Amino acid sequence: MAYEILDTCMLVPGVSAANCAGWVQAWGSLIAVAIAIWIPLAIRQADQLARKAEAATAARLVAEDVYLMLEPAIGYLNSIRDDRQAVPAGEHRSGMAALYLKVINATALPTGGQLLALSALDPVIAPALARASSYVVQLRSMLGVLVLQDEIGAPPLDGQLRILTICCTRGADAFNQARLVLKEIIGPITDAGEASAVSDPTPGA
Repeated sequence: MAYEILDTCMLVPGVSAANCAGWVQAWGSLIAVAIAIWIPLAIRQADQLARKAEAATAARLVAEDVYLMLEPAIGYLNSIRDDRQAVPAGEHRSGMAALYLKVINATALPTGGQLLALSALDPVIAPALARASSYVVQLRSMLGVLVLQDEIGAPPLDGQLRILTICCTRGADAFNQARLVLKEIIGPITDAGEASAVSDPTPGA
């Protein structure tokens, strides 16, 4: 049979004009099904992207807050370590443990919620901050013991002073590790912003 273009359905070979309605209906149904599947997927994908963007924005704000609290924390830990190491061996200065404890109690630490938010930015930050915070907690406990000993006139033991130095050194190192990563993520922080975060007492105060 000769191919008659006028007898075809929308110029499609093999489909006659008589069968055009059924053919169009079939393809229309397929297209409708495809659209019905695609639209929810597209909406879901757009929603996921929006949630990721919101989470990234929230995490960045948390990163800026935590970054500003790390500068004084590092400074306090280093100051306590250096101040303690400046004391001659065997010499005991009454009242220093209480002053150290006051400084450490004023040191802000990242919360669990902040650590959770920061874990989405970089795998290094949250573990480093958690590790540093654990050293600060150990340091607080040790200083509390030293304060009690000081009240009864008992000098600190060499082992206690070593633990104090280790907690200060390793805590400051872990905080600094997290701080360097945060700085790469959030970019430069204004000097005014950093200065406003450093307002707590220091060992020499």
